[in-house]
Amino acid sequence: MESLQIEPSEKSVPARAALPDENSQKFAIMDLFDEDLIREELAGVNVDELVYEFPLGGKTVTGLTVYGTLTMGRLAVDMMPNIEITCDEPKVEKRENGFKATCRVTYRNLKTGSSISFPGTKFQSKDITNKEGKVVKENDPNAETIAEMKAMRNGLLKIFPPKKSAEFLNQFRSEGKIKRLSKDETEEALAKAKRRGAGPAKPAEKGSEAKTSTQQKAEDPSSAEFYLSKLNWFTKEGIKSRQWKPGDSWGWANVTLFNGEGIAEYAQPIVDAIQSDDESKGSVEVGSEEITFDLEKGRLYRKKAGTTIPLIG
Repeated sequence: MESLQIEPSEKSVPARAALPDENSQKFAIMDLFDEDLIREELAGVNVDELVYEFPLGGKTVTGLTVYGTLTMGRLAVDMMPNIEITCDEPKVEKRENGFKATCRVTYRNLKTGSSISFPGTKFQSKDITNKEGKVVKENDPNAETIAEMKAMRNGLLKIFPPKKSAEFLNQFRSEGKIKRLSKDETEEALAKAKRRGAGPAKPAEKGSEAKTSTQQKAEDPSSAEFYLSKLNWFTKEGIKSRQWKPGDSWGWANVTLFNGEGIAEYAQPIVDAIQSDDESKGSVEVGSEEITFDLEKGRLYRKKAGTTIPLIG
């Protein structure tokens, strides 16, 4: 079998200084306007705008606002009694120029006992800047809260399959809960986003070591290792389950969401490759491991050559 390579999905490409493609631009614009919505809510305004709609690249694009994402999570739990979605209390790391927040979001199917967990992260500058990149307010008192809200948003977006997110987005649009941005607002936000990302590369920390090939692949959205690294893997020692770690001979990840209606976002490319490749014989090879998918249990399995996976419930 040939080693699997995957084209990056829409959400796999983070917004960067150059904002090289339309999807990166879209999410960078929405990220900036999410700040405005969070500030409004903190000021006591009842925010009911759940969907963005704005012109970009000659067409109208849409996406969930930060409050649209939170509402999607609440409605999913209300609509499906066997579903539980929890967000851990965000952890905030104070840095010289801002705050980095991390919030782990966990999906559990109480009927099947399956679960999957993703960390959402976000850095927020401590200063407010304009589109020219000039500081207009130092030490923003809301910066830490904004970082926490955005980290929770990012974690929730990883839990929902794109198809399910689109269903909620269309529902919110039909209810008229839309924040429409003008062409001028969009262009100004895009200019500000480009400025925000621009800056000199940070030098390597003293004593740091070069990344291994495996570490580099785990950060490359075009590699299968990237997607595998985003899943929550387990293995067994005797009768006890524990978190899988590099070096283990086998492991599994629960990847089916919403009563079988979808596959977790980062698992979908792997599952598609397994199911669509006629020559894969139900598996794909990633590095030195063989990856298989059990549709009935909603699990991906990974094993090293020569390893037999024991029967597990």
